[in-house]
Amino acid sequence: MAQRLLDLYDTQGEESSLDGAHTAASQALSIVPVSDDQRVATLTCLGQVLLRRYRHRGDQSKLEESLTRSREALQLCSEDSETRPFVLSNVGEALLYQFFRNEKQETYQEAINLLREATWLLKPGNPRSSTVHFTLGTALVCRYSKETLSEDLDESISLFRQVLESASTSPFHQRPRAVTMLVSVLSIRSLIDNNPQALDEAVTLAREALASTQQQHPSRPGILTCLGLALYHQYQRVGGKAKLEEAHSQIDEACRTVLPGTLSLDELYGAAAAHLSLYQREDAREEVAQAISMWRQLTALTTPGGPLWTASMIKLGSALGRRHRIRGRKEDLAEAISGSEQLLQLMGASNPLRVTVLGNLGNQLLNRYYYDCIPEDVTRATAVFREALSAVDRQLPPIVKTRILSNLGRALWAGYGESSGQVSLLDEAVAVFRKAVNCAPTEYSSRTTLLINLASAMFSQYTTESLTEGIEICREALTEVHDDHPHRS
Repeated sequence: MAQRLLDLYDTQGEESSLDGAHTAASQALSIVPVSDDQRVATLTCLGQVLLRRYRHRGDQSKLEESLTRSREALQLCSEDSETRPFVLSNVGEALLYQFFRNEKQETYQEAINLLREATWLLKPGNPRSSTVHFTLGTALVCRYSKETLSEDLDESISLFRQVLESASTSPFHQRPRAVTMLVSVLSIRSLIDNNPQALDEAVTLAREALASTQQQHPSRPGILTCLGLALYHQYQRVGGKAKLEEAHSQIDEACRTVLPGTLSLDELYGAAAAHLSLYQREDAREEVAQAISMWRQLTALTTPGGPLWTASMIKLGSALGRRHRIRGRKEDLAEAISGSEQLLQLMGASNPLRVTVLGNLGNQLLNRYYYDCIPEDVTRATAVFREALSAVDRQLPPIVKTRILSNLGRALWAGYGESSGQVSLLDEAVAVFRKAVNCAPTEYSSRTTLLINLASAMFSQYTTESLTEGIEICREALTEVHDDHPHRS
């Protein structure tokens, strides 16, 4: 009965089914003798029920109890039992959720070892193999977030594809989560390889999963968030107002669907990320405040230096920077700068997020310079952008290099003004802006801004050649904006 109620919850998402499964599994465990063969199955079922309750409500005690019950089942399960692969998988899954909280290497490594053993024990054609493959794929993504091994990313993509292919011929209740994971990993791959096809596939998969997921299903907010963020990444790559509006629509629904106070760590991160993408709106004060609150919760719940803490600190800095632009609170900008500096101290030189943090810190310092005119800030910002640019050659997308070049040009131009006319800084700013324009991908959404900055810097050079070319660049910028574009004036 407990297993049937759990299956009902997995397919329909009704909390009453989960409560009923918990009650039935607990009662069954109290009456099944320790020596009974059914005790392994009962402990396994109860462990899964408790893990679902943790995911649904974020109660840490349920996670600990789930891991305890799953380990008990593994101790009682014989080496030659047909159910052993799935008992191993259950322990591995519980360990992964523990990793989301403690972010310790030994936690995800134990999970991977158990899941590798489970895959070796699986018999070909087992209809439940998708569960093991999904959990192993998730574990590899966790290790990738720590160690950035490309083979982990590739294997996880292969496993998630395998899961979705087999799910069409055998029941698999985690299909929505498998789609969410595959969409997320494909988005990472598209960023690393500058591969728009991977991002297009991610959007297509998310749309298909959303169409087949019931309104009340617990995985629906995650799918909405993934779709919205993937669309937003597409917008950042090629522009398009319709794409941005659709991204906002999906994320709005995700934020309305998720209930604050019932979020586990992965759901909390998704909801906060959704709020962050809403900052493109001018009336985003409420979203900014909600996201800052969520990012603060995540940084308090996670281990400094870990992958989720790192990602949350980066997003918190962006949110604080946005609130500073809206309200002009100096303490927000100071906190954002302090957070970026802390991140850089804890990051290794090869960390793929280091370029992002360097770019954020440079912008934060430059913004403070514009407000407070502290000469040291523009000098530091220039040095930070130079460091980011030196690290950007690791096959990162052109859009990343474009942004760093643009920001370095802004810092050099500001330094020219601060230095009372050091011409070498102005000439370098023009050269850097020109590189940014040439590097920008086709239909880059901020290309007009690049052209305006280049032309303005050339006007400051005040030579016949620079004035003439600057005018032509302005004409080019005019041809690329609509009559109602905010930059047209």
